[in-house]
Amino acid sequence: MTDAFLPSSGEFPSPDLAIWRKLAEKTLTTGDFESRLVARTADGLPIEPLYTQTGARSAIQSAGHIGAAPFIRGGLRNAAAPWLMAQRIDLPDPSAANRQLLTDLENGASGLVLVLRAGGQSSSHGIAVDTVDELARVLDGVLLNLVAVTIEAGPATPRFVALLSAFLERNKIDPAGLRLFPAIDPIGGALRTDSLVPADLVAQRYADAAHALLRRGFSGPLLMADGRPWSEAGATEAQELGYTLACAVAYLRWLDAGTIAPAEGAARIAFKITVDADQFMSIAKIRAMRLLWARVTDAIGIGARRAEVRVEAARRMLTARDPWVNLLRATVACFAGAVAGADEIALHPFTAALGVPDEFARRLARNTHTILAEESALGHVADPAGGSGYVESLTQALAGKAWAAFQATEAAGGLIAALEAGAPQAAVATAREKRTANVARRRIPITGVSEFPNIDESPVPVLPEVSDDGASAGGARAWPEPGNGQWFDAMVAALRDGAAVHSLGSATVPTIAFSPLPIVRDAAPFEALRDAADADAAQHGARRRVFLANLGAPADTIARATFAKNVLEAGGLATLGNDGFESIAAAVEGFRASGAAIACLSSSDAIYETDGEQAARALKATGAATLLMAGNPGARRDVLVSAGVDDFLYAGMDVVAVLAALHERLGIAPMRRT
Repeated sequence: MTDAFLPSSGEFPSPDLAIWRKLAEKTLTTGDFESRLVARTADGLPIEPLYTQTGARSAIQSAGHIGAAPFIRGGLRNAAAPWLMAQRIDLPDPSAANRQLLTDLENGASGLVLVLRAGGQSSSHGIAVDTVDELARVLDGVLLNLVAVTIEAGPATPRFVALLSAFLERNKIDPAGLRLFPAIDPIGGALRTDSLVPADLVAQRYADAAHALLRRGFSGPLLMADGRPWSEAGATEAQELGYTLACAVAYLRWLDAGTIAPAEGAARIAFKITVDADQFMSIAKIRAMRLLWARVTDAIGIGARRAEVRVEAARRMLTARDPWVNLLRATVACFAGAVAGADEIALHPFTAALGVPDEFARRLARNTHTILAEESALGHVADPAGGSGYVESLTQALAGKAWAAFQATEAAGGLIAALEAGAPQAAVATAREKRTANVARRRIPITGVSEFPNIDESPVPVLPEVSDDGASAGGARAWPEPGNGQWFDAMVAALRDGAAVHSLGSATVPTIAFSPLPIVRDAAPFEALRDAADADAAQHGARRRVFLANLGAPADTIARATFAKNVLEAGGLATLGNDGFESIAAAVEGFRASGAAIACLSSSDAIYETDGEQAARALKATGAATLLMAGNPGARRDVLVSAGVDDFLYAGMDVVAVLAALHERLGIAPMRRT
């Protein structure tokens, strides 16, 4: 029976990519294959319309200088806990933070990211912990042997890791066997504060801390090479990976200088990179990060090593407007992280861009993990994207581009020297400007913000902001010179005996200064326009309105009228729609009756050709203080402008600039959103 199945299959030729391409080219009416069917990533990497498994294998083989394919994959999965489902705990009050983390652990979370802040900080995000007793309140009821705990506190992380060590000592808890991740990241912290103490002193301190933590029994990674500052500054995917790799190599050198051998040092470094709503690119990023680290560890003579890659949903994709869409963005990001075998995934609650998320928002973030792990069973397959021609090729291409960024940084003397010279900041600034321009032109659409905005959306609750007017950093203390753990041990002893974190001051030392990285969100320019329009509406008792002067039948007007409505409401302006007017006179009368001061003429090219100029003059004469036209005027721009059209709305324009100009004409005061 098998022989009889599809007996004529051998008579048909095998599929051929070249033949397919020729057939595809025949369907193109304008442009060529490259311009019409090949897309480009932010790094300029081509996205082909079709991939084959043969192409994927060739890509892997030709990229042998990057690393070995098996290291792309994640580790073996435990079906009961497919990845660390991490919940960020950053409620300011220690008791509230404790209640939240216990709820998270009781309902499926397997990891905690404790975001801590020192006294004196004004941010509402971060647990206000300063002493061992306060940390004990946060961890009350937590079975540390059953949960993974990460400490994040920016530049102050070493002090809080010392606080954790003091807590463990006081409670006679052996850290050996616990999954504790200090996440020490001096370079990542400095990227936000524009300075770093001299690299030799930093190296001594963190090698000292590593010695002390290893002696105390900490068995996992100690330092974190963090890609989030680069992502939040607008870096491309390859830039984030390349500079994060350069950071890891800097830490490797620091540990080596502190007599921690490379093989041991490599095991003490973990990576944290971002994933977003670009599903396939996020999958490729994680796989490429492992490939890059395998290449580095192989190059230093310790053999290719597997990288521990933890991921977090990118903050820059979150929106404060229509924040419910963030649930979809986070789901895609979590899916990508799971498919790529991330060791840990952390998601921001959907209201994180609005303020301090409440319990409901945090529950939805937690449940996103649970649904994907328990109902979709994503953790039961290792590297399900492996073998995909697209994913394999994208992984290799991305790794190659990131490797080039890493090599350029190394050629400049390493990451610290490169930051002093400003090269990485300049490269990221260029990428950020390009991305901002693409967002403004809606080439990178943001659902609910630049596309399909809802100007009548109901507010979503967040917790009230809480400022911390606690104590500032203490004065200078005499600490032992860093070496084999004595500097870190002295901090632990002081904290165990009742000292506060803020009191662990140190003598002032010269710093290496460099330009810091900004923090940007893609939606911020549009949200600033919405904020300004909302404030203006509150002041005047009504929202500014735009009358859509739709000229012709619905078939003539609906496309451009819908486009204009989306554009205008992205700037917080209300639109008055209709089914279209049969004549210019009817459209003018509709505008007069609306009471609006702004009109937007919408119709087809054919009607614009015959009636556009006359309609513009009539609307202007009827009292349109500002007259817009939906569509690209092309060669008729000057004629239409002379007829009274103030601006044009069309695909590819700088929407933010056009809306800002419109706000200025209307007297709407500008606002700024971060």
